[in-house]
Amino acid sequence: PLIPPSMREEKEELPVEKTAEKEFTAPPAASPKEAVSSPKSLGIAQVGGKEHSTAREVLTHFNRGVHFSQQRDFARAIQAYEKVIELEPNYVEAYNNLAIVYQEMGDWENARLTYQKSIELNPRYEKAHNNLGILLCLQERYEESIEAFQKALVINPRNLESYINLGILYKKTAQMDKAVACYQKALHINPLHPEAHYNIALLHEQLGNWALAIGHYQQFIHLSAENRSDLVSMVKRHLDDLSRAVREMNRGKGPGNG
Repeated sequence: PLIPPSMREEKEELPVEKTAEKEFTAPPAASPKEAVSSPKSLGIAQVGGKEHSTAREVLTHFNRGVHFSQQRDFARAIQAYEKVIELEPNYVEAYNNLAIVYQEMGDWENARLTYQKSIELNPRYEKAHNNLGILLCLQERYEESIEAFQKALVINPRNLESYINLGILYKKTAQMDKAVACYQKALHINPLHPEAHYNIALLHEQLGNWALAIGHYQQFIHLSAENRSDLVSMVKRHLDDLSRAVREMNRGKGPGNG
């Protein structure tokens, strides 16, 4: 029988979670791959227990770290976050953002240690658990990565990003049923999450569940038509090919053909 074409997949990129003041949308994928949730911008968290002048200085340096990180001026971003930590040693968001800078520089060991420091200061800081999971995944330490995402979900069972990241990991480690379950849980939290529809569509297609794949691709197209035009156009073309191949295969199974 004719096998429907599968979208080409590339290495997944898991976005780190940064201390959020406002959100921005990640650029669309250039080619079909598992889509991850949009990363969040760096921002300000509250500082308590300090005199007003010191608190203001802490926030000033924190915002400098945000600015330099966004400009990819990593040396000055590190200096800014280190100054925050000097003034406010328990500022977990500063450790989290500093770890992100190390990760983007490729200094994975310092990134891991700094995420862990953030977690030591606040074991319930779910963003650091999620980000540590992402880092461990990049290092192909998959079992440890899965454990980190699971810890984030113990803290917050509605952490949609951790479910999506776990789904990617389970698929990567050929645990398909668990991957499907993770994407289903993500869609239970937010039925209108385009990346979750896209990821589960890719997975269903790989498993040969073509009707389910088509349905989720259609949902992705509907939800992403306005802000991801390039990717939507590509998915539409693929969906046309997939639907045509399924129709031809079904005709081949008709009376007198089997």
